[in-house]
Amino acid sequence: MKKKSPKKSSSKKQVKPIGPQPEPEISEKAKAELVELNTLFNSLKYYPVALEESKKDSTLSTLVEKYKKGEDYYKQTFLYIAYETLVQFSDYREPRNYGFYQKLNPQEKAQRLKLNVYRTMFDYSSSLEGMLELISLLGKIHDVPSAKLLTHLFMYYGSRDSLNFKLLRTAVIDALGESNSLYALKSLLNYVKYVDSEDLLNRVIDTIIKWDEKIETLGLPEKDTQKLKKELKEILTTAPTDSSYGYVR
Repeated sequence: MKKKSPKKSSSKKQVKPIGPQPEPEISEKAKAELVELNTLFNSLKYYPVALEESKKDSTLSTLVEKYKKGEDYYKQTFLYIAYETLVQFSDYREPRNYGFYQKLNPQEKAQRLKLNVYRTMFDYSSSLEGMLELISLLGKIHDVPSAKLLTHLFMYYGSRDSLNFKLLRTAVIDALGESNSLYALKSLLNYVKYVDSEDLLNRVIDTIIKWDEKIETLGLPEKDTQKLKKELKEILTTAPTDSSYGYVR
């Protein structure tokens, strides 16, 4: 009588189902951390009317510190909140006045509509200067996800031609210069090849100079460092000399 040979285990990897998946359960500790994260972001709205500058600055420092120590769910939520905040200009074509909120909520009471206008007027997070500071904050995180968010924002801001979007786009370039993520550098090196605006080109070159000055301090393998320095040198030696920002090659 022949012995049955053991069944071979399937080597095929399981394919993840396509489409929305149920959110995974998170611990009570994680829930508390996310509540705190939302509270920190929300507190920034009150600057400068009801929040002192020192408190605002310490809140921003706390956000960066907690992000760097946080688990993936914390970082993902952080970047989600930052993204939602930084794309608010998409529908800023009309003032957020009483009539604006009345059209959104025709049945709302007048006092509530006036309160919405008041909150909009003094919301630092949705102001231009608040968004510029949040973009700068992303440049201080120094990881790939934050750099990728910055490049995504650059693409979005570059699709509009208003003064607000130009300022935000410039802030993104500066933040990519502050970041220590190599993804940020590689993105800048791509931008400098194709940008056709002289002002923006000069700004990108400025950030590449920052990278050239710090590349040896990042602890990269010597081979990678030398390769990047060579590429940076090629860019800087072929860049125009009449930069509006006064760099010297």
